[in-house]
Amino acid sequence: LPIVFDEWIFHDLSGENGVDKQEETFDLLVKLFRICDRIVMLDDSPFVGKWYEFYANAQNDLNRRTMSNYINDIIFTNDLKIYKLAQEDIKPIPKNLAKLVPASDQYLIQSYLKVKNKKGFVVTTDGKWNHKKLLNKSMDIRIRDDFVKKYLKKDL
Repeated sequence: LPIVFDEWIFHDLSGENGVDKQEETFDLLVKLFRICDRIVMLDDSPFVGKWYEFYANAQNDLNRRTMSNYINDIIFTNDLKIYKLAQEDIKPIPKNLAKLVPASDQYLIQSYLKVKNKKGFVVTTDGKWNHKKLLNKSMDIRIRDDFVKKYLKKDL
């Protein structure tokens, strides 16, 4: 399944949200590697920018460097684990959805709309989204904490 993550992954991995979230997110990505799911990556998006920033900054810390190099090897340079989208692959966000999500996150909805027919979904921590109305529009939006707990319990 293609999964659209927002930038919380890199905040977690960098340790900004505590050691527990850092370990949990690393475990999530290792599990994703073992399962047939893929991370959606839109070229020139804030998500990709955060990945490069995390990867570069992680080189100064042994624990983060080990994590980032491992994740880079098993996921971010692995065409079987990345669902790549180019900017020309996505369409402008419909106006009825645009008002439900901050402008800085609209690329996530655009990416989701491209993979929705492949049973894709978005995982976010953003409380500024109007989740109830998005769900009413048949959008599959999942919240980080619930998603991670369930995902880590999945059988391989």
